[in-house]
Amino acid sequence: MRIKSLDVCACACAMPSDAATGDLLRGAKRAAGMEFLVYTLTTECGQTASMFGFAGASAQGSAHLAASLQPFLQGRDPHDREALWHEFRVQDRFWSHLPIYIYGPIDACLWLLAAQAAGLPLYKYIGAYRDQVLIRDGVAYLPDTPGLGRDLDWAMIDNATFLKC
Repeated sequence: MRIKSLDVCACACAMPSDAATGDLLRGAKRAAGMEFLVYTLTTECGQTASMFGFAGASAQGSAHLAASLQPFLQGRDPHDREALWHEFRVQDRFWSHLPIYIYGPIDACLWLLAAQAAGLPLYKYIGAYRDQVLIRDGVAYLPDTPGLGRDLDWAMIDNATFLKC
């Protein structure tokens, strides 16, 4: 299995006017909304894995930077995650100086492709601790009795293990 291509899509979505965004914290002058990237690695055998990633100040600018890794990844085996990471670090340190957030989604895609090839869900491929997860449903902040009854009904439908009141 070899990597055929890296596609990076610059995305933006509208945010509610009362949503707290990074723009408010830093006083940046940007378009309203949230920008992010979607990375998709495709193998020669047709497998794909996608992951979203941070876009920095500009999704389009970050997409161009991330897409510059296409030649670095093309033809490589997704199972060689550690070797790719070390080679990326050397290349980035001496030549590219890419933002730190560029490689994370690619690494996640490599893990997903390897898990797909093994026929396992990612949590099993990494090394699962348990097959079931304890679900807790909190109902402590409901001001009215009908709301409490509704949440108790949902908890029973969802097979919640216990309730926190």
